[in-house]
Amino acid sequence: MDDRYRGQLSSMHRAADRLHRLINQLLDLARLEAGGMRLEARADDLVAFVRALTLSFVSRAEREQKHLRVEAEPETLEVYFDRDKLEKIVYNLLSNAFKFTAAGGKIRVSVEASEGSALIVVRDTGEGIPATELPHIFDRFHQADASPTRRHEGSGIGLALAKELAELHHGALRVESQEGFGSTFKLTLPLGRSHLKDEELIADDDAAPAVDRLDRADQSDGTPSTESALSTQSNLATLTTATILLVEDNADVRAYLKSHLTAYRILEAEDGEAGLALALSALPDLVISDVMMPKLDGFGLCSALRRDKRTQDIPVLLLTAKAAEENKIEGLKMGADDYLYKPFSARELLARTENLIQRNQELKKKYRQEVVLKPTEITVTSADAAFLEKVRTVVESGMGDSQFGVEQLAEEVGLGRRQLQRKMQELTRQTVHRFIQESRLERARQLLEQKAGNVSEVAYQVGFRDPRHFARLFQQKYKKPPSQWG
Repeated sequence: MDDRYRGQLSSMHRAADRLHRLINQLLDLARLEAGGMRLEARADDLVAFVRALTLSFVSRAEREQKHLRVEAEPETLEVYFDRDKLEKIVYNLLSNAFKFTAAGGKIRVSVEASEGSALIVVRDTGEGIPATELPHIFDRFHQADASPTRRHEGSGIGLALAKELAELHHGALRVESQEGFGSTFKLTLPLGRSHLKDEELIADDDAAPAVDRLDRADQSDGTPSTESALSTQSNLATLTTATILLVEDNADVRAYLKSHLTAYRILEAEDGEAGLALALSALPDLVISDVMMPKLDGFGLCSALRRDKRTQDIPVLLLTAKAAEENKIEGLKMGADDYLYKPFSARELLARTENLIQRNQELKKKYRQEVVLKPTEITVTSADAAFLEKVRTVVESGMGDSQFGVEQLAEEVGLGRRQLQRKMQELTRQTVHRFIQESRLERARQLLEQKAGNVSEVAYQVGFRDPRHFARLFQQKYKKPPSQWG
């Protein structure tokens, strides 16, 4: 190849690499913010891991004429950590050290054990960080030098991601620096495994290569892995009769979705109002809707579907670029069954789509069976019915405590938080938080009818800390303010 083209292609490759890393970091931040990133820790030799990662920078050190050294005391140190996520932390720290250290400078990486913790230290003799910038160094998108003429490129994402991944490990990331005298980043990780929950641990034989884990996407929300979720031919035969309503104001996005959902009958609407009208007339098996749309947004559409008896059981999958927890909670409160964060892969779209349709078909089958059994004189208490009765009893007993929530309920019924969430979603089509809230509102309605107190007193009796918040929720549910009830 001509040297001129080789140089151009090399430059394109480096730019694409940088863009790829930036996109992955943005996606990681979005998953962290949405609570969709799970720690997958297992026991490993931290010294060997950090040493190997540091040595991968040797050729860069030689090329840039910088002195790189790694040292450890002791020589081996067993720590529970997620290899993929810890690699991202150390990579960001080393990249920063190289970026801000001039030729002839020194970069030192050390690993040590101290007072029940493992400590990874990355020191450099670079430019250092101004004292005024130190409090903001881990803020997202913050750059110590944000001027148009700054010497070092960067997005302000790497250190923010590193800090949040450190906290995901139940550890901490700190910085010490003096302008003109270099910087020292200290990453602390707890020793042992007592700080880790069961769902944060994986067995050695469950540990997949980093690329494979990233490809699969995180499954902490209960979605099956893409391998199992991509249908067998028999499953597809069952699902091909299903109808999906796509509600999206962007024609290109609708076309993209439609091109990957060829196994289903597709209906389309370009805004929330048209989508609601079509859903009421066609009664699809699944609604996939964007959140931000003209006339009626995805939250409003979801709420309207849940209020109408004809559509209240249709599963809704929301598409959104907003990964903030409050946005997800708002959607769940409106009755959304699942979320898909943009940008998403076609494999994940298919997995979540099939999961929701299959679950809905199983529920319909279960309801049909229950209807057939109703005329008989035999009374059978199913395991699910007994479970729901236990949940109801526990919720009622804790209703007056404003601190009572998902964690306490899970402990009382003997399930993990995520197990409880999945089971309640399956049996009631509600999140646990929604179930508790609905139970409190129903009890409040009864108390108001019995004139058991004024609005504030009733709100406190059923566990609300803010009577105004209670009044808003009550009016939303019963279409009448609590002051006019009873």
